[in-house]
Amino acid sequence: RCGLGEGRPAPCRSFPANEIDGAIRFENAGCTCDWSGVTADESADRALLSAEGQAREKYGQIVAAWNDYVGRFADPFELTHRDFCRYLMDAYNQ
Repeated sequence: RCGLGEGRPAPCRSFPANEIDGAIRFENAGCTCDWSGVTADESADRALLSAEGQAREKYGQIVAAWNDYVGRFADPFELTHRDFCRYLMDAYNQ
């Protein structure tokens, strides 16, 4: 339903699929689109949801490492948003 097609970020590609009690179900709270005629592709949606979970876990680990790094500074305000973005870019390029 999005004009970006395959260019959509993973959370958008899997929406409104969600794994609930081990089953793939549509949960579209807050969305105004009509999903009544759409059927889930369980294997594809499950793979997307798994990839999203792995990406969230990796991001959480990267941010935790950043927070540890920042904690070593006497004045953490020496670092800028740009520093954080550079750190993210470097972490994902490894």
